[in-house]
Amino acid sequence: QAYLSDHSIVSTLPYLSIPLVKGKKYRAFEIADNAMHSSGLGPEAGDVVVGVCPDKFEVGNTEVDKLYLFETEKELLLRRVVQKSLSQITLRASNLNEYQKVLSLKDVKCAWQLEKIITKNIGSETSLSFKVRELESEMSLLKARISSKP
Repeated sequence: QAYLSDHSIVSTLPYLSIPLVKGKKYRAFEIADNAMHSSGLGPEAGDVVVGVCPDKFEVGNTEVDKLYLFETEKELLLRRVVQKSLSQITLRASNLNEYQKVLSLKDVKCAWQLEKIITKNIGSETSLSFKVRELESEMSLLKARISSKP
């Protein structure tokens, strides 16, 4: 699941500075696939994520349920941390069509902790609030059907 057509260019991307934040080196990435899409809980294709990578990857620096962009030799993965151990880390996407992935820690070059999401979809029908209203409506219909049965 590449997020850039050529993920080897990550190290050549310029660092960004963010107003009022000092001492961190940020890089921005445009999301190119839908691993986090369709849930309303994460960035979607076309969004830009901004993250910071520590000088050295250590699994202890990652937090369960936080969103990271994991950089390996072969791919960039936008995933949430599910579980971590001394030798591997288990990741999941918000998209239900994507499966959990287990990475060996020796394969992780960097875990970009995402701090900002720049989205084109403000107020769109894919927003979380729309999905919540849709679920509430479906629940009301189900309750009405259940209560009307003899």
